[in-house]
Amino acid sequence: QVPSDAQRIRDFIRLMEAGHRDRLLAAQDICFKTMTAAHGGVGYAHIVRRVVPGMRALGMSDDDINALLVRNPARLLTFV
Repeated sequence: QVPSDAQRIRDFIRLMEAGHRDRLLAAQDICFKTMTAAHGGVGYAHIVRRVVPGMRALGMSDDDINALLVRNPARLLTFV
């Protein structure tokens, strides 16, 4: 069974409370054209349009959200 966005957000919160915030990042997978908005799916903007408001509603701070969506991925994807 696929977890809901709310369940995934609660899992993020539990992991952050356990001290793992700097090791987490949020991403999504679009692997079929039916997953795109043009074909009835959630689309590429799902995290920004739906998940981020859910994160705020469940108590995540803007700093927490920035860590998951900007800082941690930037650190992970930096090639030296």
